Amino acid sequence: MRNNTKVMIVCLSITLLISTTIIVLWSFVFKAEMFYYDFESSLDGWIGDADYLVGENDSIVIDWNVTRKTENPFKGSHSICLEIDGRHDDGAVWIEKMFSISADNVKSRNVNVCFYIYSENIGMNIRAHIFASINTTNPSIEEDFDFKTTTITSDSNLNGWNKFSITAKLLPLNQIWVAIGIKVAWETFLKFYIDDVAVHIR
Repeated sequence: MRNNTKVMIVCLSITLLISTTIIVLWSFVFKAEMFYYDFESSLDGWIGDADYLVGENDSIVIDWNVTRKTENPFKGSHSICLEIDGRHDDGAVWIEKMFSISADNVKSRNVNVCFYIYSENIGMNIRAHIFASINTTNPSIEEDFDFKTTTITSDSNLNGWNKFSITAKLLPLNQIWVAIGIKVAWETFLKFYIDDVAVHIR
């Protein structure tokens, strides 16, 4: 009985060692990377950006803001607040970050982005569309999100904090851009919060 127990322990140890080795080698060969951001001490390299020129021929400049705030975190003490003047029924605001990656010996990159966003349900009207983008270039206007973008939902379906995720496969390049934000869909001021962002590149 004791010999059987020893054999089982040895087998389990070998299996665990092999599994760990495979995971380490897989991560090394394919350069899998996981990044996590809770915004507790800073913006963690994320940049606020917006499409703030609206109206005919982009003749109107609207106010927007991206800041760390303590008033409504998902957990911890801080989250990112997105604000935009949507009274002209146009515009978008988001956070973005560039990730440097190695393209050596890799046919493609799978990128997964998970995040939490807060919306207060104040009626049946759709005030904003929530989106996330994984792309190879820096987004600068709302139309940039027409490619490699998932418009996840509208805020009329939400109340409080909700988790979302998107995935994209990109050809091997030296950098990718991830963006998370909102598009104006109703003539009103908008305020949303983002927290606990995870980016997995493999």
